[in-house]
Amino acid sequence: MLWYDLVFALSFGAALLALVGLYLRRGSSEWERLINPAAHSPGEEAVVEKRRAAGGLFRRLEQEARKAGVSLTARDFLAVAVVAGCAGFAAGAVLGGVQMGLMLSAGALVAPYVLLARAKRQRAAVLSAQLEPVLQSMAASLRAGASLAQALERAAGSAPAPARDLVRQIERAVRLGAVPSEAIEEAARTVESREWQIWAVSTAVLSRAGGNLADVYDRLVETIRDRKAFRDQLRALTAQTRMSATVVSFVPVGTVALARLMNPGYFEPMLSTWTGRVVFGMCLGSIVLGWLVIQRMLGTVPEEG
Repeated sequence: MLWYDLVFALSFGAALLALVGLYLRRGSSEWERLINPAAHSPGEEAVVEKRRAAGGLFRRLEQEARKAGVSLTARDFLAVAVVAGCAGFAAGAVLGGVQMGLMLSAGALVAPYVLLARAKRQRAAVLSAQLEPVLQSMAASLRAGASLAQALERAAGSAPAPARDLVRQIERAVRLGAVPSEAIEEAARTVESREWQIWAVSTAVLSRAGGNLADVYDRLVETIRDRKAFRDQLRALTAQTRMSATVVSFVPVGTVALARLMNPGYFEPMLSTWTGRVVFGMCLGSIVLGWLVIQRMLGTVPEEG
C-alpha cells in the first residue's frame, strides 16, 4: 500500500513549506512595506510594532540565541532547521522508507532548538559560577575608593570568559553614559541565570535607595554560595530518582534492541506492517512522554542559574 506513504509525504512537505514561508515572512513583509508604504495605515503599523515588541517566534529565537551566546539570527536558525529536516528525511527514506524518513526528519527539525537550549543552560551555569569572583573583585575595588565604572573595568580585566565579555559590555555602556543599574539589567537579560538577575535587581534598588555597594556585593557573594550549596545538596538527594528515570526510560529500548539482535524475525511484523509501525511509534512516543513527565516532576530541583 502506497497511499499512506503519499499522505505522510504530503504532510511532511506541508510542514516544510510552512517553515520556509515563516522564514520568508519577515523579508517579504518588509519589502512590501518599502514598495507600497500607503498600503499600511498608521494604526496597522502601531499594531504590528506592538506585536513585535510583545514578542513572536523570531524575537524568541533571537533572545534564545543571545542567551546561548550564539550569533545566529532567527531566519538563519529556521534555515538550519529546514536543512536538517530535509537531510533527516532523505537519510531515513534511503535507510528505511518514508516512515523512517519522517521520524528522522522530525528529530532533525527539533534538534537545533534542543542544542540551542542545551548551550543556553551550559552558558548560564558557567556565568553563574563566574559571577562570585567578579563581585569579590568589584567589592575590593569599591572599598579602595574606585568608582563603579573603574570597579567594572578591573573586574573585567581579571574575570574569565565569557563573564569578561559581559562585564566589559556593562563597563563600556557605563562609560558611554548609561545608568549602571540599567546596563547590568540589560546584560542580565542575555543570561538565563538567577544570580545575574539578583545582581541587577540589588544594584538597581541600591542606586535608588542609597547604601554601601561593597557590603551589598559581599552579602550577595554569600547568598550565591548558599544557593549553590543548597542546590548541590538537593541534587545529591534526588540523584537516585533521576538515575532511575533514565534507566526506566531506556530499559524498553534496550529490550527491543536485544530481542531483535537475538531473533531478528520476532519484531519483523512490527517494522514491516502499517499497524506495527503505528504501534511502534506510539510506544516510542509513550516512552518519550513518560521521560518528559518525570523530568518535569524533577524540575523543582534548581539547576545552575
